[in-house]
Parts: sequence; C-alpha cells; structure tokens
Amino acid sequence: WNYWDISLGSDILNQTWLAWGLSIGFFFATLLELSAPLALFIRKFTLFLVISLFLFHIAIWFTMNIFFWQNLLLLFLPILGLIADKKKVLPKEGMIVFYDSKCGLCDGFIQWISKNDTHSLFKFAPLKGKTASIHNISIHSDAKEWTIILFDGKESHVRSMAVIKILEGLPRWDFLSDLIILFPNCLRDAGYRFVARIRYKLFGTVDSCGLPKEDIRKKLMP
Repeated sequence: WNYWDISLGSDILNQTWLAWGLSIGFFFATLLELSAPLALFIRKFTLFLVISLFLFHIAIWFTMNIFFWQNLLLLFLPILGLIADKKKVLPKEGMIVFYDSKCGLCDGFIQWISKNDTHSLFKFAPLKGKTASIHNISIHSDAKEWTIILFDGKESHVRSMAVIKILEGLPRWDFLSDLIILFPNCLRDAGYRFVARIRYKLFGTVDSCGLPKEDIRKKLMP
C-alpha cells in the first residue's frame, strides 16, 4: 500500500552506515515481533511493545513506501488488556502473610514486601502465632517443609502461589507474577521446596522479627 513517490529507502541504502543501522533495526524489530505473545502475560511489556513496533512500521512506511495497516491494527489489541487491568480491583484489607519468623530469608522477604506495599494491602504474622491459630493455619512438623502462606481474606495460598499472589499486590513487581505463573505449578513448587530446605544454611536465622521500623511494626500481628 504505497503513499509516497519518494526514494528515501534507496537513498538510505546508498549510505553504508545508515544501511547498517537499518539492518540492526530490522533485527531488533524482528525480536520484538517474536516476543509479542509475552504482552499477553507481562502487562508492563505491552505498552513498550506497541510503541516500538508502531514506530518501526512508520519507519518502513517512509523508507520503503510500504504500509502494513493490518499489522498496526493487531498491535492495538493488547491495549485492551491494559484497559482491563486498570479496572482490576485489589482487596482493600485482609491480606495476611504468615511466615517463619526465625528464617533470615523470610525475614528479608517480609521487609521487602512491606517496602513495596504502596497500597498497604499486607499484614504479617508468624506461622506459630496467635493469628495463625485463629485462621487455622497448620504447619508441617519439620521446619524445613514450612512455607510462606498468604491468606487473602477468603482462602489460603501456599508456596509458589502465595508468592505469585503477593507479587500481584505490588504494583512495581506485579510483572514478575505474570512470568512465574507461566511455569507449571509442579515445577514452581519444586523450586520453592528446594530453596526452603536450604534456607537456614544459606540465610541463617534471626532471634527476633527483625522489623524495627515503626511503619512495619504497625503491620505485624501476633
């Protein structure tokens, strides 16, 4: 579909450095197009993909007199997913993360969650505490088999699914949940169990909750 009676494309090819740059551009544009399905899963990748490929097609239009209008229409389909995500409503309260209060890794993870919890969705409680008993949280007799547990107000999530649900509530890191969930649950949980069983050796233990900041202490439950 030609619009311009110009020779810009051939003029570029006559310039060695411009032709070289164009070849590199085509290579990266091809990688972007091949990675387009990721936009269905990684929300923050969608806008970058659409803008990049839109500019690429405009460049083709001006340099080669070719306009792929069908491709441009398809590029805007992922935008519908972004619109749907904007309407997504996160729970206002009742999200409790139960964790091993003696575990150095768990302690660090809880502090990281609190730091990135911009919507103040999460509260924290030890696996062997009063709050855990009230919510009928049961734990394995072997501490190496303990897991992070997320209670979302309705049901409890364990292991990798708990991590995914937590990440979904952190705006800066929710794209990681889109990536992790692509893997089968059996593989995710196998990786979780492997780390859980060696967490004391790698990250040690803590004598207390290790959450000294006042804003974090307000989120702690017994």
